[in-house]
Amino acid sequence: MPAQHGSYFDAELVSDTWTKADVEVTQHCWRRPPAAVMAEFSAAGFVIDAITEARPSEEALRRFPAELGPLTDVPSFIVYRLRSGLGDSR
Repeated sequence: MPAQHGSYFDAELVSDTWTKADVEVTQHCWRRPPAAVMAEFSAAGFVIDAITEARPSEEALRRFPAELGPLTDVPSFIVYRLRSGLGDSR
């Protein structure tokens, strides 16, 4: 995100603002290195079942090439699927 200032290993609050159909939206999120996120999941008793580094779909790229084109080579967020670390139940 353009608002990032720290190094890869820093945790920082970042924001991104965009406008669609005359509505301005500002999203705030924490940027943390994956090892720090995984350590917090583990400390809370979770096991990572899957990780996805999301990309825009082909349809989204066709509809919004200027906005989404820059996101095809760098993930803008990571999705973690977690399960309880207690036992083998899913």
